[in-house]
Amino acid sequence: MKKIYVSLVALGFAASVSAQNKQAATNSFNPFNGGIKKVDNTDKAAGDTLFWCPLDVYFINPTDQPTFQIVTKDVDGLTLNSAISTLSQDFGVFFSTDPQNIFPNQLDVDTGYFWYAASWFTPPAQASNWLIFGPITIPAGGANLSWMHRMPDKDFRDGYRVLVNPFGNDDLDFTDAPLFTRTDNQSGLLSDTNWTNQTVSVPWNFSGQQLYFAFHHNANDMFLLFLDDIRVTEGNSALNLEDNAQVTLLSAYPNPFRINTNIAFELKNTSEVMLQVFDLSGKMVMQRNAGTMSSGLNRIEVDGTALPSGVYYYTLTINGETTSAHKIVKM
Repeated sequence: MKKIYVSLVALGFAASVSAQNKQAATNSFNPFNGGIKKVDNTDKAAGDTLFWCPLDVYFINPTDQPTFQIVTKDVDGLTLNSAISTLSQDFGVFFSTDPQNIFPNQLDVDTGYFWYAASWFTPPAQASNWLIFGPITIPAGGANLSWMHRMPDKDFRDGYRVLVNPFGNDDLDFTDAPLFTRTDNQSGLLSDTNWTNQTVSVPWNFSGQQLYFAFHHNANDMFLLFLDDIRVTEGNSALNLEDNAQVTLLSAYPNPFRINTNIAFELKNTSEVMLQVFDLSGKMVMQRNAGTMSSGLNRIEVDGTALPSGVYYYTLTINGETTSAHKIVKM
């Protein structure tokens, strides 16, 4: 779906112009009441993609499909300003034919849908609208969350937060610090009036867990927020964790592999080394204590005979400190 998106006389004129600007922006899209539909085609959420929601449909990987849900919630229960005549509620899915509202690079899906949320109330107040989805199993190598956002009115750019938790899909479950925050009319970000891509990393400590994600629209007397093209993808490129300073991890070879692969690395000093290998669910499937290894180039051979075909991640622990995870593929 597409994203859901001085005198008294002088003061009176300014207020009138503001209202007209807000009103004009709502005339180019229409409410869509069909809901967010699951597509029974797991190809779109296979491999590196764990979840994709181009609106008004979503794709979810087979592992999480049985329990996965998308929940929307209007917590504020406030009344929209009467000037927003085309909106029946302050959040939901919209469809647009306006090129400015359409994010074009979504391959074979309709690009006219987006998720929107509004914060122009009478009387003025703070919105609390939620778009929540999960659970999604985070692999040992970590994951990225990416999406597109747009705040169409440069004078009333809505703030919102992105949060994650391992407990459930109620808004009260999201109590930790957000992964991402945009404040109302955040300075230096006027580019947000166009569709812009945003990406955050899922914290390393959540690897191997099932997580719920939330977009919380909490703007105060602004106007509209649009969201689109929401994705969760696996990959160690997202990890907020640098390699141990005592070691430089080199490429595994061969990779992909059929039977065995070699984990190559360079040690700064003679060190105690342990290898661990994890599957996509975060379960450890192999551990090897390599003992004391000399400084310089080294390798540990991984016997993959007993491993099913698939994607795995490995880490090295050097003198008690663990590196970031790197991907290997068993054919």
